[in-house]
Amino acid sequence: MMDMGPQIGWGRFELERFNPVQECLTVKVYHSPFAETYGSSSLPVCHLIRGVLGGMATAVFGREAEAKEVSCLARGDECCRFEIM
Repeated sequence: MMDMGPQIGWGRFELERFNPVQECLTVKVYHSPFAETYGSSSLPVCHLIRGVLGGMATAVFGREAEAKEVSCLARGDECCRFEIM
């Protein structure tokens, strides 16, 4: 997904943290088209990316994983940031 994100137009993905022992990871996405198209918002708006990352982590960890968008370009943050546990 890190390599594919820009290729499919979903922005540049960056793996910030991966901890296989604690089964968690953090991903940053720069230039999310969902946030850029949505415009200004008080809430995170990149639901599709959040869902894909949660599904990916579920497959990697072999258990149901939850993804949260803790920063969003639409809220004025530098990038969209997802914490997956």
